[in-house]
Amino acid sequence: MAEEQKTGCSPSDCAGCSHAGECGSKPQSLIKPENKKSHINHVIAVVSGKGGVGKSMVTASLARLMREQGFSVGIMDADITGPSIPKMYGIHEKAKGDGENIFPCEAKDGTKIMSINLLLPEEDDPVIWRGPVISGVVTQFWTDVAWGELDYLFVDMPPGTGDVPLTVFQSLPVEGIVIVTSPQDLVRMIVKKAYNMAGQMDIPVLGIVENYSYLECPDCGRKISVFGESHIDETGMRELLRQVEGLYFPKYTVRFEPERIPQLTAEEVIDAFTAAAADFYEKKEQEFTSPVMREVERVVLLRVVDEYWMDHIDAMTDLRQGIGLRAYAQTDPIIAYKKESLEMFEEMISAIQEETVRRLYSVRLRKNEEVKRERVAKTTSESVGGDGTVKKQPRKVKKIGRNEPCPCGSGKKYKNCCGRDA
Repeated sequence: MAEEQKTGCSPSDCAGCSHAGECGSKPQSLIKPENKKSHINHVIAVVSGKGGVGKSMVTASLARLMREQGFSVGIMDADITGPSIPKMYGIHEKAKGDGENIFPCEAKDGTKIMSINLLLPEEDDPVIWRGPVISGVVTQFWTDVAWGELDYLFVDMPPGTGDVPLTVFQSLPVEGIVIVTSPQDLVRMIVKKAYNMAGQMDIPVLGIVENYSYLECPDCGRKISVFGESHIDETGMRELLRQVEGLYFPKYTVRFEPERIPQLTAEEVIDAFTAAAADFYEKKEQEFTSPVMREVERVVLLRVVDEYWMDHIDAMTDLRQGIGLRAYAQTDPIIAYKKESLEMFEEMISAIQEETVRRLYSVRLRKNEEVKRERVAKTTSESVGGDGTVKKQPRKVKKIGRNEPCPCGSGKKYKNCCGRDA
């Protein structure tokens, strides 16, 4: 029969496992709950391996671009020892609180900002704190600050891979990072550490921004590489190939000549991997035979749909129970529920498609065993007797209480209406 290859527990494995609550390998979430007066849809971190590459400027630029597109935006200045975001926005007043919550300052364009500079007596007061204290402050910027309704929260991270980046990655629901770098070889080497850290924390890299790439001569227009030649395109393509290969089928299935990699286009890479995927799946079907492969596809799809649909139902229940709290953030709970439920449904469909493909490409065939058709869904409304006949379960009838409203619709109590003679 068909058996899926497993290299460890994944979220999808735990979703359909009867021992999920007892298994010690199940990953434990360290995400801190956000403030009750906050509702943040997306959290994006901006990181760099080294200081002085324009990380804070990129953060402010991203926030500005999203504001111009009509999104509500906030910036969390997590660079505790070197805060610069308030200065960029011309904010000099102090953040206020009500004893339970801290309220961020608001820039002229509507961007909400929280920084340690907004809490210090003077802007130029040094922050001479140890790592655990700094990490605790960053966590409080998430749990104690009433951000309100935000589409995007950008986190301006300190350089490097120390305590604060680790705290942010573990405590905040970061959906992706943007890496800021410059052409110097030393900076590229350090940035790679940040890239690898994101990989180990299972956080996707949304993009890489290279500052100081060149200077354009004001007289002749010639581009001058002051800090060295840029290798961002070549590096990005190599990392893309490294991430993609082995994702669905064995590594080195797709090969490119090293000298050709910098000249590859996105279309060429897509075509090469698509052809390799089709060839791999065709060989698998030849090994299984078409009837067996169709049965495997049916079983895998039904199992994945069942797992993700049950998770979706639980998530919708949680959303429905807490949606009323959005009114504290001056948001219509009904509109928020419709918007978020649609997003959750679309995410579920995308996750089902991705997981189904992953399992189909990792499935293998046990030799010398008869392939039997499996019943994925269990029938609960009927049972099979000893003679093989299907017996219907007795229908349960709800007993009406004497003081309950009469089901006939008269508006009277049951004991004074239809149940008078009962």
